[in-house]
Amino acid sequence: MADDLEISNATPAVASSGEAAPLEPSASVGVGAATAPTDTPSVPEAAPAPAATPTLLEGVQTEKKPDPQPAGEPVKAEGEAAKAASPEVQPAPEPEPLAPVAYEYTLPETISLPEEEKAKVHEAFDAFRTDPSKGAQALIDLHAAKMQEYADSLLAKQIEVFNETRKGWARAAKQDEQIGGSGFETSMGAIARMRDMFVPEKDMPAFNEFLRVTGAGDHPAFLKLLHNVARAYDEPPQPSPNPKPTPNQGLPPGRRAFRTIYAMKG
Repeated sequence: MADDLEISNATPAVASSGEAAPLEPSASVGVGAATAPTDTPSVPEAAPAPAATPTLLEGVQTEKKPDPQPAGEPVKAEGEAAKAASPEVQPAPEPEPLAPVAYEYTLPETISLPEEEKAKVHEAFDAFRTDPSKGAQALIDLHAAKMQEYADSLLAKQIEVFNETRKGWARAAKQDEQIGGSGFETSMGAIARMRDMFVPEKDMPAFNEFLRVTGAGDHPAFLKLLHNVARAYDEPPQPSPNPKPTPNQGLPPGRRAFRTIYAMKG
């Protein structure tokens, strides 16, 4: 019977390679976001083993003598001594079922709890009352599931709002007095021409990602900015307020010299 008894040591398991085996976390709970198991931290490599040659002291072996037994007391076998030192471990008794409880609580107005969800909550409460050491896991699992459900619904709502915002910007651009209306296609052609002129081809994928992620490609203010650039680039420069005449008075080359010679002859 002594062979059936195992005494566990509170030391981490060691793999055959000499490295400590990583401990696995039991659970992780996030607040306000979906929780996911993290990667197990890497165990640093074991230090190089010392030289295989034993030291001088290690080479000296002594003969161990058994401990003397008190007079008159018979020598106990190894198994009997271990049995006497460690009493037998009795299994824990099964917890008795508790009487049902009508849980009373008030939910905030912003939280709705359907009947099937309420049944799961009450089952977790009952499990905790029956055995708190094990029932706590049911409460943690239920909380993690609800937080994941909340994170998913929040992300879906954010995507919906962003898409509706972009649609509103696009409608406003098509109805704008400067670039919208019947000349919207012409305006967009000029805008695209400025984009192709000032955005290098190698940077075009990143520029398109910027337009898509921010929604700037639909915003009327950004489109009007490029349209103003196109108009300033295409229109001829305004004449100077104080123009000076050219040296030849605007005549073709040689005409001024001809008029000078003619005037001298006259």
